[in-house]
Amino acid sequence: MAANYLQSLDWQNQPDILRHIITFCSKGKSLDLLANFYVACAQVEIDEFQNYDKAFGALTEASRCLSKVTAPKDPNQHHRATEIVQQRLTAVKRFIDIKRLFERGDVQSGMTQCRQLLMTGGKDLEAAVRRGDIYAVMIQTCIKNEIFEVGRQLFNELKQILDPSTNAITYYLSKDVIEALATGLGLTVNDLLPVKFVENESEKEDDVIEEVVE
Repeated sequence: MAANYLQSLDWQNQPDILRHIITFCSKGKSLDLLANFYVACAQVEIDEFQNYDKAFGALTEASRCLSKVTAPKDPNQHHRATEIVQQRLTAVKRFIDIKRLFERGDVQSGMTQCRQLLMTGGKDLEAAVRRGDIYAVMIQTCIKNEIFEVGRQLFNELKQILDPSTNAITYYLSKDVIEALATGLGLTVNDLLPVKFVENESEKEDDVIEEVVE
């Protein structure tokens, strides 16, 4: 009960609460609950911080917890949970390895493996590795290596898989990255993104100015 309550608190920003949750679950031998918590930690690392290394660490801990459950209350559910965690571990590890290829300067292999991951990841890929993050890594690599036309193609593909009614693309690509791509192509940001995006960005800046003035 205590662990459940603590999970409802702001454990993402308070390390003490995080440690207490792990301690409660461990002492109470609630390994399945602790595994679920580690999975939640992994998701936060991906959704909030795009930190796949930490997500991999959390998923590894979740897998260890599940492996220690000797007599699960529901064997089928436990087996399914183990499969899901393992699938996510595999996908996250693959993405981390791809990013390391780019870091080593192996652009062609990195691009090829990104494409393979997008094509073979299946419907469950998004739960482990967000497609937007895969495209973001490829686009950033194109900018770094001045392969701007390929970057533009990837940028357009990213726009197509996102909800057109939102500005979700800015969730994956920073303003600086978008501007760098536009500059490399000899374009303006308006040429890459709808006017609606530019208007919304201006509104955000105005709101910030108003808040400061107040």
